[in-house]
Amino acid sequence: MHNDLSDLSLYSFEIASRIATQCSAKIIVVGVVPAPLNAKFDTKGDIKMGEGLDYTDLAVAKNELQQKLEKWAKQHSIVEEVIVKVGHFENVVVRYANEYDVDMIALGIPDMHGVGGNLIDSNAQRLVRSAPMPVLTLKCDRSGYELTDLLLVSDFSKPEKLNLGLIHELVNCMNLTVHLLTVSTPKHFVTTLEGKAQMERFAALNQLEHVKLHVYSDRSVEKGIADFSVETGIDFVAIGTHQRTGVSRVLKGGSIAEDVVNHLYQPILTFQL
Repeated sequence: MHNDLSDLSLYSFEIASRIATQCSAKIIVVGVVPAPLNAKFDTKGDIKMGEGLDYTDLAVAKNELQQKLEKWAKQHSIVEEVIVKVGHFENVVVRYANEYDVDMIALGIPDMHGVGGNLIDSNAQRLVRSAPMPVLTLKCDRSGYELTDLLLVSDFSKPEKLNLGLIHELVNCMNLTVHLLTVSTPKHFVTTLEGKAQMERFAALNQLEHVKLHVYSDRSVEKGIADFSVETGIDFVAIGTHQRTGVSRVLKGGSIAEDVVNHLYQPILTFQL
């Protein structure tokens, strides 16, 4: 997980540690000191010192963050290792996530309401698009919530077998109840009988047992997910995305997965299909 000791990072650490504890896992903490856009790196991911380039300030910032994170990590036995690098956020996080073969990346993201509502070219968006492993994002403190239910959202119009390996692991080790949700909108209307029949086929194809099925009507899919979550109190949402373009493949309408990550406050787990 990424951590710079900001409130958002600590929020993501809290939920990551809860999941890791229940699933008998460890956490690797990665801190990133932003590098200039034109910086070059060697094969080990270290910034290259070129003629006329002075990266003294970056080196100082790296050492300071390393010391702070190591001191903080001593209070948390679940942290296995602390890594701090100077670099581009997405590249550093994905590099070490791959190197350590992690199951999931966790990070806190800012609330985008009031600033256009987009994560255009943001760290979170690029990471969600490029990371080969699932990414867990959230934007506020959820320490008071019990993670007992997982909401998996889709239109389910063409039920297919998906890569739900982590979903199955989380369900088993955290004893989660899986809820499948179809949001019926004016543009993409689906009856309750049709929606539930499609979800039943999806559950069978993906070996999801004892699931609860829901068809919910709203003006948009994003609003339907938000309103349904509020009504039911479900505080954990999973959405699949297409790795090459960042466009949701589970959900029709391209920007829906991104909109959900941008605007919902509960933990959002995006996974590549």
